[in-house]
Amino acid sequence: GLTTGKKYKLTGTLMNKATGKEYVDTDGKKYSSSVEFTAETASGTVEVKFKNVKISYEYTAIVVFESLREMRKDIEIAVHEDINDNEQTVYRPYASTVASSSSGTKNITDLTGKTKISDKVMYKGFTPGSTYRATATLYKTNGTQIMNDGKPVTNSVTFTPKESDGTVKVPLTFKTDSISSDEAVVIFENIYDVATEEEIS
Repeated sequence: GLTTGKKYKLTGTLMNKATGKEYVDTDGKKYSSSVEFTAETASGTVEVKFKNVKISYEYTAIVVFESLREMRKDIEIAVHEDINDNEQTVYRPYASTVASSSSGTKNITDLTGKTKISDKVMYKGFTPGSTYRATATLYKTNGTQIMNDGKPVTNSVTFTPKESDGTVKVPLTFKTDSISSDEAVVIFENIYDVATEEEIS
């Protein structure tokens, strides 16, 4: 344990799990943060905060390495540098989508009735046991929202993943008389953490 009354400095450094090297954001910035404290007991907890960390929308796993130094002698007395430590790892959730018509292709063949499009969401880094909501909304490629009977074509699916990586499908059924044969449609997908209503992808 630590010596009561002595001053220490705890430094955390953000590491890229995929490379095993220091995490570098898209601006070339690296991140480390330190806190100095006086030990009141031989064991306890100290929080190291990282502010304004920029993480890209690509799937990224960040691991925190830690170093503890005794300040008066300026010597390192403890280090924790395990790139595979899940307790020291945070994830940037990431999702991508692939849409297909009821025929399993990219083509909508029936322009006189109703058709069904399925938007397959592939996610990574989600928290098992947490509940998410995937919402799909249909647009034309010119940015115009597709409407049926005066209402937007949209649907939501709520899901609770058992593992951090997986897939979920969001079906959309709509009348095709609102589009012409030379028009294409695109699905906008938004994913929210149900507990906080924060959009995460």
